[in-house]
Amino acid sequence: MASIIEKFIKELEGQELRPVISDSRILVQGSGWQTRKYFSKYYDSKLPYPLLALVKDGEGVTYLSLSKEIDLAKEVFKKYWKDENKLNNIQREFNSLSVELDDLYHFLNYSYLSSHTFSDCVAHFVKFEDAIWNLNALVFFSIYFDKQTALDLINELNIKITKSGFNEIWDRAIHPVGVSFDKRRMLYLLDLISKGTDWNKISELCQYFNTSYSKIFPVSEVKEKLSGEYSSVTKDEAESLIKEEYTNLNLRKIEHSEWLETLNKEEKKLVIFTQFVMAIRDERKDFLMKATTIFHRVGEKLFTEAGVDTANVYLWSVPEIIKGVEYLKKNIGVLEDRKKGYDLLISDDNSRTEEYGEFDKKKKEMSEYFITQHRIKNPEENDNLMIRGQVGSKGIVQGVVKVINNFEEEKGKFNKGEILVTGMTRPEYVPLMKIALAIVTDEGGITCHAAIVSRELKIPCVIGTKIATKKLKDGDFVEVDADNGIVRIIK
Repeated sequence: MASIIEKFIKELEGQELRPVISDSRILVQGSGWQTRKYFSKYYDSKLPYPLLALVKDGEGVTYLSLSKEIDLAKEVFKKYWKDENKLNNIQREFNSLSVELDDLYHFLNYSYLSSHTFSDCVAHFVKFEDAIWNLNALVFFSIYFDKQTALDLINELNIKITKSGFNEIWDRAIHPVGVSFDKRRMLYLLDLISKGTDWNKISELCQYFNTSYSKIFPVSEVKEKLSGEYSSVTKDEAESLIKEEYTNLNLRKIEHSEWLETLNKEEKKLVIFTQFVMAIRDERKDFLMKATTIFHRVGEKLFTEAGVDTANVYLWSVPEIIKGVEYLKKNIGVLEDRKKGYDLLISDDNSRTEEYGEFDKKKKEMSEYFITQHRIKNPEENDNLMIRGQVGSKGIVQGVVKVINNFEEEKGKFNKGEILVTGMTRPEYVPLMKIALAIVTDEGGITCHAAIVSRELKIPCVIGTKIATKKLKDGDFVEVDADNGIVRIIK
């Protein structure tokens, strides 16, 4: 009988794997977000694709197909090239779903949850789940769009942009003009302060700032962190900071618009698409964190009513949460099995295969398969002193490596002036990114979080190396040549 790993590899049919999603949990990755129910509304490409999640208490990794993510970007680009209204239509639907999600996020607050039973919450929770997975599917094409994908599309569609002309505009095209997630969160917080909002209310509204796939921080801890940074800011100062930020934003937009007018029609269309995918992917992140916050809140409500330790919520998927208290009580033994190691394969037909145990063995097996697959595709990576990726943010520095695979467990070991090497960055990584000498990631196209934040911080960043966390180790002395997308191991 084939193992879950063998089944997954067979279903991939040779497709290239994306870098592993680390610190993942069944709560999100096992919740059926990639089902046909959602993706068939927005894409012609064959979806969903197989997902493999390997989870053990305190650790989790997920594997997906990079090939299909690139296919989605190409599909939407081609439709946009034929009809420029495509992006406007996506933005309108995104805005509509955003309003629905924000309304439900505010509705499913702790006051409501504490004064109602789990059964009272379910209908609202189901609406929230449906809205977030629709929003996620709608803009999933923005997950991976890079320089090579853009060049492939230019050649395939016979777009009249020369390679030299493309290279001249690309570096500028990938610098976001709009507000990044970091600034957007700051502006939201300042707006609440300017309105005189109570710090308890602010902390609950901003709880998603500190949410990760594996953990939700109590409102009291969020309050301590945010008030420690912003409690001295007055209403007038908040208004002044908001005005200053929007003034700078408008200046950037004016400068960008003037530059666009120097480009021909096809160059301009390419830049508009590139800016759009960066902006929409960045906006998506906050909604995913709001969703994860609500999943945790309602999951904790369920577990409390069932008399089960709420620390185990991350081992329960959203569809299982919806099934309620009695289902959880009847399947309590499953939680104990999953703690020891839980392997989940969601197949193309949305069927689920589960196995238990041997987490470390299976994680190693998938890691070896991924590295072998990558090196077959990129034989130059067999050079043990060099890793290639894409330019996230330019610059050349030398320094000491610190690898962060599990953020919650390892964030305390990172020191100012070290080179941050990780699978992918998320909002909670920003404090480390602000003190890093440079950033190197496995994951990433130009829309990825690490690329956008590193440009804003003006520090060198190499993204999309696929194997940096496998090849580099703590204490390695390296040169990050982010002008050319290369990491050289010196010592």
